[in-house]
Amino acid sequence: DDYMEQAEEYFAGLEILNPNITRRIYLASEEPKVYEEVKLKYPHYKILYHQKKIDVVQMSTRRSLTSLRDLLVDIHFLTHSDFVILTFSSNFGRLVYEIMQTLHPDASDKFYSLDTTYFSYAQRPSFLKSRFHH
Repeated sequence: DDYMEQAEEYFAGLEILNPNITRRIYLASEEPKVYEEVKLKYPHYKILYHQKKIDVVQMSTRRSLTSLRDLLVDIHFLTHSDFVILTFSSNFGRLVYEIMQTLHPDASDKFYSLDTTYFSYAQRPSFLKSRFHH
């Protein structure tokens, strides 16, 4: 619901300029129940997802070559999306953001993190001070 709340806000902003916009999302989840739940709760959205991924998401096959291919499909479609809602506490979320930064001059306005700001894993605290008033 937190993800869709942000999607609602994003599309509400787009509808100001174009009231006939299609509410379309690409859904990537490791939880197969999420796909049906979103379809039921948000029928006014066109839900896109990688069907094969839903069929193979299990702990026993998580580290298989097929699972890796499915993960790469999700990464591809998310990095080419207009706006992405993920978490920066997730390695997956940070990876998608980093790839998006290579595709755009600045992808910071194309991403919303539900939990924290961007950080590097095992990042040390920064004790830098600016030299000039900015």
